[in-house]
Amino acid sequence: MLKIILTVTTLLFTIYLHAQKHDLYSTYSSVYAGRDYEINIIYTDTNNYKLEIDLMTYDNRYSKGGLVVTSKNLPVFIKALDTAKIYFNKWEAHARAQKGSKRIIKYFQDEKIGGYFYDRNKSRIDYPLNAKYKYRVLRHNNEIIYVLNISTGNLRAQYGQQYTVHSFSLFFQSEEEIKDFRNLITPEKVVAFIKEND
Repeated sequence: MLKIILTVTTLLFTIYLHAQKHDLYSTYSSVYAGRDYEINIIYTDTNNYKLEIDLMTYDNRYSKGGLVVTSKNLPVFIKALDTAKIYFNKWEAHARAQKGSKRIIKYFQDEKIGGYFYDRNKSRIDYPLNAKYKYRVLRHNNEIIYVLNISTGNLRAQYGQQYTVHSFSLFFQSEEEIKDFRNLITPEKVVAFIKEND
């Protein structure tokens, strides 16, 4: 009896995995990092999907990781980006008036998303993730720049803390860059992608 239950459970799990589709959704350019990053999508239908948004990291042990945004919490993530965009120019003008003060004047968290990183080709996912939104003044390539930094904080493997990566980050250097990224991942565009590729 136990063998039958295990066989049926394994079969159902295999069917579920094959029902999910994995695709490259898009790429986005990071001016700060000087390269493009992938946005992958995993979906079963237009109501059930998640975006895996690759971010940059300074942790040389792990080259791939980032944010996980589900269909349920994508509107919350979009709203957080909209809020961040509204304050970006105001904050930059204030920071320039302070002659490059490194004080962070706007900071908030989005508790509705997850994070991931790959180790030995296996995904380790940490839920929930409190993404941190920080406006920062940085020195980059011998220039003072004004950025919005969205970071994951440290991520750990679910089964223990032996695998820890020290933060993945998304940097925006302008309101326009935030807007372009936000418009790339709207629910309407994601649903259109799924319908086109289903």
